[in-house]
Amino acid sequence: MPEHKAPRQVPDPDVLVRRPDPVARFIPLVRVTRMMPASAKLGLKPRDARLFILGVMEKAMPTPRKDVSSYAPRIVTLHIKPDKIREVIGPGGKVIRGLVEQTGCKIDIEDDGTVLIASADGTAMEKAISMIQAITAEPEVGKIYDGVVRKIVEFGAFVEIMPGTDGLLHISQISSERIRRVEDVLHEGDEIKVKVLDVDRSGKIRLSMREAEQEPNKGN
Repeated sequence: MPEHKAPRQVPDPDVLVRRPDPVARFIPLVRVTRMMPASAKLGLKPRDARLFILGVMEKAMPTPRKDVSSYAPRIVTLHIKPDKIREVIGPGGKVIRGLVEQTGCKIDIEDDGTVLIASADGTAMEKAISMIQAITAEPEVGKIYDGVVRKIVEFGAFVEIMPGTDGLLHISQISSERIRRVEDVLHEGDEIKVKVLDVDRSGKIRLSMREAEQEPNKGN
């Protein structure tokens, strides 16, 4: 009866190799599999083969890059208030289609206000982020904005300070001097600097042109 031999114990190649050097910050754990055939041909033990590969990797990239290539695919996540979703989408999707056409990015918006922006162009992605932030930004009390007069009324003017956001510039806040008619100073389409005085609970914004003129170097 032939002698039965126990199977030879082969070290498990599926092990985790920890790196104590700076590469560990970029590749904290390296899982190497199917090393046995290659190590047998090279006459290397599995552990030596793994360390050899890690050494080649370290020569190619001794430290992590500070940033990925501007052409590397990436996804950025933004969070906006759910009530701002319709402003980003726009009527019939007009606004979000414009964002996609202008930047080339893929933009998805979830019901909770999560915005996913995907692109392989870093510059285009930054543009998309800036555009969305501009659409969803909220006015800050005390801040000065570059605004556009959209409508003249008897008691003042409505000024757009951000896309889709208007505030009331009362006639008493147009100038430090008394004026009889708004039209004597302002016209629709005029570009002016205004300061946000207040935003009430309903979202109505009060503006001041005369106070903005006292702080000419603080415009947005």
